[in-house]
Amino acid sequence: MKILHVVCALSAGGVADAIRCIVSEESALGHDVTLAFVGQFNSEVSKQVKTIGYKKSCFQFCYFSWEMLTCLHRIMRGMDVVHVHSNWTFPVWWSAGLAILQKKQLVMSSHGCFDPVKLRHSAWKKKMAGWIDRWMLRRANVIHSASHVEETWVKTFIGESGKRKKQRWVIIPLGINMPRLDGLRIQKTSRTGKCVLYLGRLHPLKGLDLLLEAWAKLNESRNFAHWKLIIAGPDEQNTKQRLQTMIEKSGIEGVELNDGVFDDAKWQLICDSDLFVLPSRTENFGIVVGEALVCSVPVVMTDVGPWKTEMATYFGAETSNVPIQFIETSVSGIVEGLSKMMALEDETRTAMGRNGQAWIHKEFQWERVVERMIEAYVAESVCV
Repeated sequence: MKILHVVCALSAGGVADAIRCIVSEESALGHDVTLAFVGQFNSEVSKQVKTIGYKKSCFQFCYFSWEMLTCLHRIMRGMDVVHVHSNWTFPVWWSAGLAILQKKQLVMSSHGCFDPVKLRHSAWKKKMAGWIDRWMLRRANVIHSASHVEETWVKTFIGESGKRKKQRWVIIPLGINMPRLDGLRIQKTSRTGKCVLYLGRLHPLKGLDLLLEAWAKLNESRNFAHWKLIIAGPDEQNTKQRLQTMIEKSGIEGVELNDGVFDDAKWQLICDSDLFVLPSRTENFGIVVGEALVCSVPVVMTDVGPWKTEMATYFGAETSNVPIQFIETSVSGIVEGLSKMMALEDETRTAMGRNGQAWIHKEFQWERVVERMIEAYVAESVCV
């Protein structure tokens, strides 16, 4: 099968990592895969995947590219499936429109674009452009969501009248990268100091301001003086400077702000941690949660995304040593969740982390995820 994947850009982050894994795994399964985007992509993909980076032109806010405008249609002619990722940008609009005109099998993954919280950001622009995305989604052959919550977001955006009889709605959770841990140093139980880690984009939606306020309250308890908080990730919307200002003005102790870390350095940082925290105001999936668990690091996170449902499905009614502690999206919720987990014995946290690792290895291998994706490409049954 000849498959074309299109995304506006491939900067650092969970969506870029997911797309890289999808195209590499599809290629490994013997498919002819092409990945098209605007800009540059420095991360590695399989050598069998053809990557095409088009030059960005004017109207950079929507990733417009004259080169993509004039060249993409020729590449698409030979494709069997066109899989378009995300929304709101020219590469998405143009590739989906071409796929519809050329009568290609069109698959669309929104990757959380229709989260109500995200829709409020630049709301007037999205209202102006919304008819384009609705037009595409209503004509897509397959709409892929990573969770039931995301499927609801997309259906709400399209509207009930937008459903088509021959349109498939598929829910396929994203996979988790499985690093080789044998070469990483894991010495948590022998250290005197303990570490809570946040790893991801430094963005207002990630709730890092709430996390810092919570950490300031934890500073008041000398029970956790041997703990430190590491916040690491690529800066967006000048969030890092605002966090630094907050730390200095409030005199918050035990916090380390770092830039983004990748590849082996990322995995080493996760493995060196005792607890992972994700205080997001909203999440479509939260790949980094699975990455922490695959390194046997238990998680404290706000009740967003699909993880609560996924954990309940796997662990059932079991409540002891489950790997994720869910909290409210509030300062008090974060304080309660972190203090509870930080007060546990090392052996208990280790058992929680190992349970999480076994879960991820069983349910979130990329090979199985992509096999389900290929099934969605070719299935003829109706799922409305």
